[in-house]
Amino acid sequence: MQDKASCLPVACLNPPPGASLLDACAAPGMKTSQAAGAVGKCGKVVAVERSSKRAATLKEILAKSEADAVTTVLESDFLDVRPEEHPDVEYLVVDPSCSGTGMVLRPGDASDPPQERLDKLAGLQTRLLLHA
Repeated sequence: MQDKASCLPVACLNPPPGASLLDACAAPGMKTSQAAGAVGKCGKVVAVERSSKRAATLKEILAKSEADAVTTVLESDFLDVRPEEHPDVEYLVVDPSCSGTGMVLRPGDASDPPQERLDKLAGLQTRLLLHA
């Protein structure tokens, strides 16, 4: 199962079969497996994930989805990935995790997130997009 909003980055990118793509914030792996399906067996997906805990989930999801076109770069921050390390990459998926912060409150949520948290996430997202 995948949240509809999580499907949008790869669907909007619409990479063609055979393309080479890098997923900058790959875990838990749903977008990565969706990208692998889009590029097909002749394509390539590089999955970058910095969190060791989330990397374990990523590996499980990729194994279940039989995403054979995926190469994982685990416990590595996308901000440290150099373009020359992946010269064949034509497409990037940059959908950084934000834990739903800033979204409309859900049942059981206590209050709006602190402004400091929102500013920190916005800064990280900006750095990731500029690096991409």
